[in-house]
Amino acid sequence: MSERALLTWIEEERNRLDLSITRLQRAGKEVQAAHQRGRALLTWIEEERNRLDLSITRLQRAGKEVQAAHQRGRAAALADVVAQLEAEASRATHSGLATAWAAAQQAQASRDSLYRVSQASARSREQALNPQRGIW
Repeated sequence: MSERALLTWIEEERNRLDLSITRLQRAGKEVQAAHQRGRALLTWIEEERNRLDLSITRLQRAGKEVQAAHQRGRAAALADVVAQLEAEASRATHSGLATAWAAAQQAQASRDSLYRVSQASARSREQALNPQRGIW
């Protein structure tokens, strides 16, 4: 190979190498940009995960508050039912006592009436058996 052909070949190889270096540099920049995008994406993913964790924590806390409120509501409802039952029991007791009192009064009146009738009957018998005593 002549010197001129050798210089031409060297020049062509240098151009090819320059082109390869340029392509490699461009590819390196693209890899670097992709890496930066990947890091940004990982950062965003981490931030979203943290936000979701916070949301989950808030939802769990809210769920516990709802459950506690539900239990307080159930306790209040039970207290209302107990109060209603106590009121009904009081009314029933009062009504029962009033009925029992009325029955006792009626029994007392019946007993008194029966006693008076019994006394009158006894006097009548005594007068019938002893007419000489006279009328009272």
